[in-house]
Amino acid sequence: MSTQLLEWLQQQHQWLQMAAGRLMAQGTVSEEDIGDFVRIIKEPGYAAECGRRDLAVAPRPFAAGKVRLISIGPVQGIDALNPREPLDFGSAELCVVYGNNGSGKSGYTRVISKMCGKTHVGELQGNVFAAPPAKQMCTIKYRVGDELVEMDWTPGTQVDALRSVDIFDTASGYFYLENETEISFVPPDLALLADLVNACGRVALSLEAEERVLVCALPVLPQEHSATRAAAGYATLTHSHTELQLAQLSEWTEQDSVELEATNATLANADPNATAEKRLTVRAQREAVLAALDEVVASLSNEGFDVSRTRFSDATNKRRIAREASQALHATCTLEGVGSDTWRRMWRAAREFALEEAYPSHPFPFLDDGAHCVLCQQELDQPARNRLAAFEAAISGKIETEAAAAEEALAEHLKKLPARPTSEALRTAAQAAELESGLAAALEAAWDEVESVLHPLRSGHCPEAAFVASGKVQTLTQELRRLASLAEQEATKLKAAANPAARRETEMRRKELLARKWVSEQRVALVAEVERLKKVHAYQEWKRQTVTTGLSRKANELSATLVTEAYISRFNMELQKLGAEHIRVELVKTRAERGRVKHSVRLREVVTHGVRISEVLSEGERRIISLAAFLADVTGRSTRSPFIFDDPISSLDLTWEERTIDRLIELSQSRQVIIFTHRLSLLGLISDRMSDDKVHTVHIRREAWGTGQPGQVPLFAKRPDKALSHLKNERLARARKALMADGQESYFPLGKAICSDLRILTERLVEVVFLADVVQRHRRDVQTKGKIHKLAKINVDDCNLVDAMMTKYSRYEHSQSAEVPVELPTPDELAADIDKLLTWLDEFKDRQI
Repeated sequence: MSTQLLEWLQQQHQWLQMAAGRLMAQGTVSEEDIGDFVRIIKEPGYAAECGRRDLAVAPRPFAAGKVRLISIGPVQGIDALNPREPLDFGSAELCVVYGNNGSGKSGYTRVISKMCGKTHVGELQGNVFAAPPAKQMCTIKYRVGDELVEMDWTPGTQVDALRSVDIFDTASGYFYLENETEISFVPPDLALLADLVNACGRVALSLEAEERVLVCALPVLPQEHSATRAAAGYATLTHSHTELQLAQLSEWTEQDSVELEATNATLANADPNATAEKRLTVRAQREAVLAALDEVVASLSNEGFDVSRTRFSDATNKRRIAREASQALHATCTLEGVGSDTWRRMWRAAREFALEEAYPSHPFPFLDDGAHCVLCQQELDQPARNRLAAFEAAISGKIETEAAAAEEALAEHLKKLPARPTSEALRTAAQAAELESGLAAALEAAWDEVESVLHPLRSGHCPEAAFVASGKVQTLTQELRRLASLAEQEATKLKAAANPAARRETEMRRKELLARKWVSEQRVALVAEVERLKKVHAYQEWKRQTVTTGLSRKANELSATLVTEAYISRFNMELQKLGAEHIRVELVKTRAERGRVKHSVRLREVVTHGVRISEVLSEGERRIISLAAFLADVTGRSTRSPFIFDDPISSLDLTWEERTIDRLIELSQSRQVIIFTHRLSLLGLISDRMSDDKVHTVHIRREAWGTGQPGQVPLFAKRPDKALSHLKNERLARARKALMADGQESYFPLGKAICSDLRILTERLVEVVFLADVVQRHRRDVQTKGKIHKLAKINVDDCNLVDAMMTKYSRYEHSQSAEVPVELPTPDELAADIDKLLTWLDEFKDRQI
């Protein structure tokens, strides 16, 4: 890790620093590590418990050793491949697999690509011209470091150890030209950032999995409660809702119930006006009950009590004065009690009898001669007349008159005092006022309380203090006033409800009340939902720590130098090595995404924009550019994995072909290079440039049983000197051995074949060496560049040697005369002729012009 990246990471979240430390130490993070990171995000103090690894400026661990492909095969059920022996890639660093079209080269390439996990390869098919295979598989041998691995591989899986194998074919080559590409080599710092991006994703997924468990259990709001303020509050719960806000949202009072009941009644009423009149009647009844109670309470308390006390006092005092004045009558009376209340009542009765019955036409008392007493009916004597006159004078006097008037006023006052209604009357009044049973009972109790004062008062006993109503009476009167007001409000609403607009407003109010009532019933669920939202909010905050914007921004910053500049430099270098620097293309950075940098090959110095490379460059130019982009990408890695090339020089001219071969040979100095080709020229050029121990060549061919059968490279495909050496050292040796063991019969077919091939090789010498490869049979063009000057080497001796060899060995290709048959040369003669050609070949190559 660079110091720059280290300093940046030390400013990041604690868990991200720990993730970087574990990636540096382990090369990867496990699911257990992800669990630790999640817990640190949720509980920062946990970092100390789970063991933090400090960051350091150090390279990341790489466990991969050098990878080498050993062989592939047998193959079963894939393409038409059916080799009887494995395709062996040899021990040399460079392996050339030669074969004609349809011999199985692309089949092997597809198998290796699929095995290595390359994404541009389609599904592997069986032989479409035969019955579907019972299974598909192939055996692969490879080496990682010093470890040899042999395994049976089946399509649909990939071999992790071979993922680093780089494969270039037509499909992957065009991918570099037609798409944005991401370099396969990622510098350690960027690889660490990319792995941290991946870790962020995994941590985010883990947090999301936990968050998904927090399922909302809040009951779904019924449709009929929608579009209300209560519904809006219910639907907009947040993690920040306080207990007070929840209480307000779920509040439902007794007054709300009453209002809802009244609203229901209003809307249920078919004739609101008539019902309003009934409510007004109820209001009047309630006011009447209240008025009666208020009146009696008022008559017994404060001013009312003062009036009663004054009446009692006035009557009592004046009667006392009248009684004292009547004491003067006692001197003329023989009986006690004259002037008492009983006596006065008797006197008033006697006066009433005299005036109405006995002496209706005379004043009372009638004292004329012959008058009789209205009580005893005896004739009045003079003393009796005197006493009656005195009695009347006393009764009719001012003092007595005032006393009587005061007593009369008291009596009238007491008559006006309210009387307690009967229980039946009270029940009737309560029913008319629509009072519930509790209030009806309270009303009767209130009158009982008042009657306890009224009864003594009416009996002539004035209380010492004014009446004070109890709390129950006061509560009753307050409730009666409220109910009277409520009845009036109900009447008002009912009258208003007769208006359509007002009815709609009432309906809206009822809907709001019903919604509030429903929401109030979800109180427990509301509290639980706010708690859930608090947890969800916490997860949202935690997940913000997994956002990769900062990592991507840092990757962009580092990629400018660590990736883009280096990649572009390698691309330009590859163009130069391949001789394609004159093609006007360039590699440019297009964008960066989640720590991965994308690049694209584009035309440069164009006037017409928007033109694709495939629409401008030739097939050969596209091939060489895609090869340069591929090599610029894969050579940036420090790993030493094999290169696989499928016909890399297809569509290239001779110059680019030679430069490409030189580059492939250069690559083989550091890693294994395997080339599949059908071009003899490639095989020949590599043979010219490398010794036999540095290159391994294999010929694959189509056989009756299938394609991909490996074998020796055919004679015409070998370099002449190597072919001559092989002819002498291997085939001639076998022929000599057959001659010694079994004689001419066994030697003849082997010797005849050697003679035929020696003639063919002489022809190849003429084409490849004598004529410097300027002209070849079956090749349409004549290639002179860098070659034609070599024709100046030819002299007469060279021509004579060629003539002699062609003449001598052409005889064995023609039918023989029965009389003069041509005998096959002996092994020694054949060896001498081969040595002669090899000696001439060495001398001709070294000959100066």
